Amino acid sequence: MKNKIVTIRCKAADELALDDMVEFQGGLKHRGPEEIRQMITSIEKYGFSFPFYVWKHDGKNKCLDGPGRLLALAEMRKQGWELPLFPVAYIDATDEADAKQRLLRVNSQYGQMTVDSVLEFVGDMEVDFGELALPSGVMRIEAKNAGNTDSTREIDVDAMEMTNKCPKCGYEFDGVTK
Repeated sequence: MKNKIVTIRCKAADELALDDMVEFQGGLKHRGPEEIRQMITSIEKYGFSFPFYVWKHDGKNKCLDGPGRLLALAEMRKQGWELPLFPVAYIDATDEADAKQRLLRVNSQYGQMTVDSVLEFVGDMEVDFGELALPSGVMRIEAKNAGNTDSTREIDVDAMEMTNKCPKCGYEFDGVTK
């Protein structure tokens, strides 16, 4: 039986082995088993698509952005996946406080996705919204389109009148689930 290997789908300044990086975020974000499973599914389906952001300090490669992916990749290794070297982008920081400031900025959202912007962006493309962690305010709704084909769309319920039809996209709703 052939080993599964994580596919790399990006390039960066350097490459490091998983064990050559250490997590930096601590408890900034909470991730449970379900979020790790979702990241594994994403890596299986789309490959490793974005480099790690690493701050080299005190002889360590501190992973500023990507601790969830570190956990997911470690779990994949336990499941028998072969792990290649991973692309990294080095981030300059003068000290730990500066590195934390930069980390907060990479995790900040200076813009906001809306239902309209997401629907316009994806167009007719098939998207499994259950795989994504979209911003709060965007909820999962089971909907039927004009052709009565079952589909799942993400709709901001607070932004529309509580009717069975979205005024923006015309979807008719069977029910709302969080």
